[in-house]
Amino acid sequence: MSDSDSPTSSSCLSPQLKSLWVVAADIWHGNQIFAAKRKLDGGSGLKWDLPGRNVEAGESAPQAPQREILEELGIVIDVGPFIGTFATPLDKHLIELECYWCTSQDREFTLSRHEETGWFEPIELQALEWALPDIPVLEVVRVPTTQ
Repeated sequence: MSDSDSPTSSSCLSPQLKSLWVVAADIWHGNQIFAAKRKLDGGSGLKWDLPGRNVEAGESAPQAPQREILEELGIVIDVGPFIGTFATPLDKHLIELECYWCTSQDREFTLSRHEETGWFEPIELQALEWALPDIPVLEVVRVPTTQ
C-alpha cells in the first residue's frame, strides 16, 4: 500500500473531499469475527469489510447496524459499545466509519449484497484483502473488550 492509500486523520485532508458517514458492525460469535467480501460492481469491489452502511432518517447510529445486518444478511445482532470513528480518504470522499462492538447468536446468514462471508478467528483477519476504510478498525477489533 502506498502512502497515498493509507488511512489518515481528517485534520490534514483537503477540504475538497466530500464526507461520507457510515456505520459498521464488528460482529462476534464466541471467539470469531464476521467479515463480508463486497461484490465486484460496488465500491471497494471484492475487498473484505465489516458489514454496515448508512444511517437512515429517524434512526440513531447504533440502530443502523442492527437494521442493515438484518436486511443484508438476515441475522439478528445485539449492538454493544461504540468502538470509534475512523476517517479514511478514498477517491473524492472522506469515509468516516463509525464502528460498534456487536454479538450474534446466529451463525447462518443469507448473501444479498456480498460475494462471500465468513466467521474468522482474529488472527485470520490479516490474510484477507480489506477495503481501505476498514483497515484502521482492524487494530482495535482483533481482541474484543468487555461488553
